[in-house]
Amino acid sequence: MISPLVFSCPYDAVTYVDGIAGLIVSREGKNQTQLFICQPWVEVPEHCHLNVDTNLIYLSGCMVVRHNSKVYTFNETCTIPRGTSLHIRPGEFHSLSVGAIGGAFLSEQSWTRGNPDSTELDWVGQPIGKAHAARLVQKLNKTERDYARKSS
Repeated sequence: MISPLVFSCPYDAVTYVDGIAGLIVSREGKNQTQLFICQPWVEVPEHCHLNVDTNLIYLSGCMVVRHNSKVYTFNETCTIPRGTSLHIRPGEFHSLSVGAIGGAFLSEQSWTRGNPDSTELDWVGQPIGKAHAARLVQKLNKTERDYARKSS
């Protein structure tokens, strides 16, 4: 029997960035879980999240994750069973390639600093694409405005 899921989505829980849809399905304090659904052939360049300790949980589709000089292939014949997690600590670089049918995974997160947000905003590395770059600039501008208000 599958255990029931508990959803506690915040109002602004949905994000779309360059072929990836994200949904924060639950958030409690510094912990949250995001569902990511990727369109076929999406490439996520090497990056890290400085403030997030993450467990990636493969759900479906065809994806390749590179992390700590290792390559993990998730597809219909993968050796890592569905539901098994891949632990990525804050500051550890990783990347993702999505195959022909797309892919889906959960990201269980514990935020070590700051308030939880979508992980594409806690980002060090090249952006995924133009929309992602625009979101990062938007966040930077907001951070600078907030800092200026506090300083005056």
